[in-house]
Amino acid sequence: MTRPQRSFWFFFLLGFLGLAAVSIPWFYNTSLRLNPEAIQKARELWLKSAHKNYDLHLLETREPGAIRKEILVKVRADQVEAVVENGQFLNPPERGNYSVSGILDRMESELQSARGAFITGAFSPTDGHPTRFVKRLGPERLEILLRLHPAGP
Repeated sequence: MTRPQRSFWFFFLLGFLGLAAVSIPWFYNTSLRLNPEAIQKARELWLKSAHKNYDLHLLETREPGAIRKEILVKVRADQVEAVVENGQFLNPPERGNYSVSGILDRMESELQSARGAFITGAFSPTDGHPTRFVKRLGPERLEILLRLHPAGP
């Protein structure tokens, strides 16, 4: 093999590896994106599970600024009874809808309104409640981690 021929294969391999280094993370991140079908499937699973009484523990983090909120929610008969945000009880008008159905609605509206944002989410395989929601748009990042604790009747 002559020297120019060897250098051709070296640069060809280098270009191929560079292309792979760019395309593999892109395809992986694309597969993680949240879509309306995943939310609908989670909603159907949640309605089938028939949880009416539960407690939710949410940890919400916003960047930049590292703003953290710890939210505890008490849901009975599918109605939000109490919301405690960073140790402070919220009045009924300030509560918003922190039930699982309300959070699924919020995820759906964020997905429809945030064009250009990277949005991903994870759901419980057993009952469909959200376990993680992440929205990134430029330097801004919102992450919500959820834990559900079933309560007695």
